[in-house]
Amino acid sequence: GVGGSDRANRINELSASIEKASERLGARDEANQLRDLGRNQIEAGKWSEARESLTAAKRRYERALMTEESQKCSDLLSQLDQKEDELRHAEEGKEAEAKCREAIAKGDVKAAKVLMERASHSFMKGKVDISSVEKLSKEVESLEKQEEEEEERKKKAEKEEERETEEAFKRAEEQARDMKEENERRAREAAEEREKKERERQTKMDTQMAVQVGGFGNNDDADAVDMSGIDVSLLSPAAAALQTPNRIEPTPVKLQPDAKLEVLKEGWLLKQSKKLKKWQKRYFVLDQVALYYCRNPTSVPDGFFAIRRCQFLHSEKTCCFDVITPSRVFRMQTPSVEQLKDWAECYKTAMQQRDFPYFHVEQTTRLDLSRELLLGVMSTGLRMVKLGLYDPGYEEEINFFKFEDIYSWGASGLETFEFRAASERTPYVFKTMYASDIEQKLEARFNKWREWRVYQATQRAASEAPGSATASVASTASKTPSRAPGR
Repeated sequence: GVGGSDRANRINELSASIEKASERLGARDEANQLRDLGRNQIEAGKWSEARESLTAAKRRYERALMTEESQKCSDLLSQLDQKEDELRHAEEGKEAEAKCREAIAKGDVKAAKVLMERASHSFMKGKVDISSVEKLSKEVESLEKQEEEEEERKKKAEKEEERETEEAFKRAEEQARDMKEENERRAREAAEEREKKERERQTKMDTQMAVQVGGFGNNDDADAVDMSGIDVSLLSPAAAALQTPNRIEPTPVKLQPDAKLEVLKEGWLLKQSKKLKKWQKRYFVLDQVALYYCRNPTSVPDGFFAIRRCQFLHSEKTCCFDVITPSRVFRMQTPSVEQLKDWAECYKTAMQQRDFPYFHVEQTTRLDLSRELLLGVMSTGLRMVKLGLYDPGYEEEINFFKFEDIYSWGASGLETFEFRAASERTPYVFKTMYASDIEQKLEARFNKWREWRVYQATQRAASEAPGSATASVASTASKTPSRAPGR
């Protein structure tokens, strides 16, 4: 019995061994097939399927106790992992290369250098040819060189602009100094000329009566005026023609139309302060007389620049223009180049009207009027208008004095002008740098107006009887005022 059981056990063990061997052989065959399949999939580029096949082959080799073959599968899986890493790095390198080209196209040197280094690192890990990266490196170096040149050019341009600005300020200061000296010289010459004229007039007044058309006072009795003793040389051309035998028809005399006071340009600008050089927002108004500025469109002007005594310079680089006065250079900035050109054109238009009949004056007496105003020398009298900030097309007139009401005027000193009107008890006195200009323009306008009055009288006399022509002219002329001697 014992021998039979041992035999049976050996038979069972042998059967189990045969069964295990058979199972190992089956696992080996399956592993070989899976390993070959994995290799084929690797060659075909099917990385995920190859990984699954090689992993299954490795498990079967381990089941078949084939350690060496299992290690070979492990080696293939390691090679597959390495290949996948190389492909991933190659893709990252290509992506970094494409972004680097975009950065070069945009001119971003800093980003292009970072992306180029990333592409080079990825290509080296992916075992890819880096010749394309070398080309990128040359392009980046060229772009970096261009950027450095552009930066250097900008620095040079800024230095050049600063130098030009400094030179412009120096020229402006020199011009302002020259203008101040020229104005002082002209003021001295004007004062000497006025003193000379005054002496000559006083000498003439001492030696004879200044008999002019109209004389002094009003004489309504035309028959009482004896014109026979009048020196013809003292009469106006139109009146002298009536006293001359075989007289020639007088030349027609016409009054020039009065110039219109209007706003040429207005708007908000930035004005540079004197000491701290800070930009201050101010509202500017330009007319034919001056450039005014204030804190808002309805407030009283904080200051003004008289066009007759200023120079204008502008620069499109900084959108600024300078107003050069005898004492200081003022700088203003516009929001855009187009507005700068518009202001420059309007200022040029105002500069071309230097003979404009309105003058900026400051009231020194008669406190019932505003202290600063515009005095206009019109074709028929003197007009006073409120200063500067009026609505476009609207002028608020303070007063108007016809030449019939004005009986004396004159400029005293260097900066004072006054006149007297028949309707006022006290004279009007103004402080202005244009005193001599106002006096000269008023003299010219008054003489023109007087000739016009005489011409009108001549025309009326010519239409009457020949015997009464002289009397009619004398009667009309007696009502035409003349400037009284002195002030």
